[in-house]
Amino acid sequence: MQCCAQVPLRGMNFHRTRQCTAIAKVERDGKCYCGVHDPVAKAERAVKLEPQKKATQARRLSLFIAGLKSKT
Repeated sequence: MQCCAQVPLRGMNFHRTRQCTAIAKVERDGKCYCGVHDPVAKAERAVKLEPQKKATQARRLSLFIAGLKSKT
């Protein structure tokens, strides 16, 4: 079976998609998904990466503010 997710075409700057070519690993609500597009796995990855994203945003904000202070 093949993953049912729609992915954007590479190199295209307008909205065109194709079906994911990966082999399905799980079935959720009657649809087959690969490991990348599985909704449950995506949610778990998002929860796991949230602290890293917040730390990166805080670091970038502090660098931005420091840059503004040095200009004045």
